[in-house]
Amino acid sequence: ENGGLRFEPFMEHLDISWQHRDDPTLHHERFDDLGFDPVSAGPLAEGVRMEPHTELFGAHVGAVEVREMLERFPDSARGRVVARARAANRPPS
Repeated sequence: ENGGLRFEPFMEHLDISWQHRDDPTLHHERFDDLGFDPVSAGPLAEGVRMEPHTELFGAHVGAVEVREMLERFPDSARGRVVARARAANRPPS
């Protein structure tokens, strides 16, 4: 029993972004118990790699493919847009 939670049968992985500084793998066991293959996606700000206009958005793939898509993000068109925006908003050193 999963506490009444319902998941679509096509969901094979669960991307995890975190806001707190605790161990990002802290909750992996719980998600694994729910039948997901957890994928650590980095800090919460890195959730941009899963938003609309990214390769991963809406993808129905396994954890290995998710990791590969996350790694490819910086080289994608959207990844370059995000990198430019972050650079423009970085405080001067």
